Amino acid sequence: MSHAGKRYRFDMRGAHEAGELRHPQIVILAWFPDASDLEPVSIADCWLFASESVRPDAPDYFVRLPDDRRDASGSVPVLSFSSIDLAGVKQGARISEIGYTQSDDE
Repeated sequence: MSHAGKRYRFDMRGAHEAGELRHPQIVILAWFPDASDLEPVSIADCWLFASESVRPDAPDYFVRLPDDRRDASGSVPVLSFSSIDLAGVKQGARISEIGYTQSDDE
């Protein structure tokens, strides 16, 4: 995967609930004709893809993903939960709700 362009997520469940019943690749290419690196992620009911297009009018089931935060060596920063009492965290809590620190040395 080349990761060219901005990364997007196509939410298949959201599309279905909005009445979109066409195959995800057809829908993605209809909205983002220059889409590349289309990748199905069946366990998450979504497709990931890259595109240089900016479509503020795209439906909510297209989600712009944050830029890749890999460093020059290709490493992804590690999330550290060492300062958090995880015993008190409710199941299914989002990382943003828990509060984490990013550590480059772990």
